[in-house]
Amino acid sequence: MIKIIFVRHGRDKNDKLTRLGIKQAKMAVKELEYENIDKVFCSPKGRTLQTANIIAKRLKINQVSIDERIVERERIGEKVDEKTKQLYDANYLNPNFSHKNPEGCKEYYDRIVEFLNNILQKANKDETILIVGHSSMCYTMNAYFCHKPSNKFLDWIRLGNCSKICFEYEK
Repeated sequence: MIKIIFVRHGRDKNDKLTRLGIKQAKMAVKELEYENIDKVFCSPKGRTLQTANIIAKRLKINQVSIDERIVERERIGEKVDEKTKQLYDANYLNPNFSHKNPEGCKEYYDRIVEFLNNILQKANKDETILIVGHSSMCYTMNAYFCHKPSNKFLDWIRLGNCSKICFEYEK
């Protein structure tokens, strides 16, 4: 059985962990120290890399692998018109909704699934993998590991900073 542990990054400001975020990452180690983690993956964003490095260092894990595919979903801002914003917001968790700018749920879901398929294919039986990422990965990972039909809206799952969620996968 492969175990996947997902941890959301610590509290940040401008993509850098705050003092509270650093403390949260150090506290997360206490929940992870008995997990026998074999590999660590993280998003390239500063807050996730910082969180992953704090955890890895304290757990004496030598390498943190950065993967561009698990970067967070683009936040919608002032660069789109109101009609696009409303359409995007209404379909935020719709895995059939495709959009290029900002990224639709379909594109985000597809790249997270590609990442998960890739790491699971390479994983050894009984391996434990830690992924440090962004809260939006929770609903995608939940749909993936719980085999939710791809034509259904995803469940909204939001983790607090440095909270974890675990999944098991039978190879």
